[in-house]
Amino acid sequence: MRHNPKLTARLPVLAVLSGIVLMCGSAFTQDKTDPGNNIKALKEQRLALLVKIEKGTAEVYKQSSETGITIDQVRQTKADVFTARLDLAETRDDRIKICEEMLNEAAGWAKFVQVQVDRGEVGALDAVKAQAHVLATRIALENAKASK
Repeated sequence: MRHNPKLTARLPVLAVLSGIVLMCGSAFTQDKTDPGNNIKALKEQRLALLVKIEKGTAEVYKQSSETGITIDQVRQTKADVFTARLDLAETRDDRIKICEEMLNEAAGWAKFVQVQVDRGEVGALDAVKAQAHVLATRIALENAKASK
């Protein structure tokens, strides 16, 4: 077997390249898990902010009708929190539980809005929107039950 000087000179380069490939492969494997954790943390931060917005919007609405906050905006903040909670749910059972809680809340909201309509404090369209929200929540619940 003959000694090839060109091959001998390339061996250290091949060793370095192999090491880089191995390091990149393990870094890539780590990167694959980190985005999932990062996404979950971002979703949790988003939920926390939406809960603050929901509470703040409801408080401002209760203080005075002259604040510019409408009953529909209060409903929308509740729907945003629901969507964020559902987005964070990891299991079918979690999604069903969240949807059931939200369905109860949506039904209570629809009754509250109807009382407001009856008093003349909000328009009839707000009651229709509340009813549509109840139906959307029922659909979400049925979808959660049908999922695997």
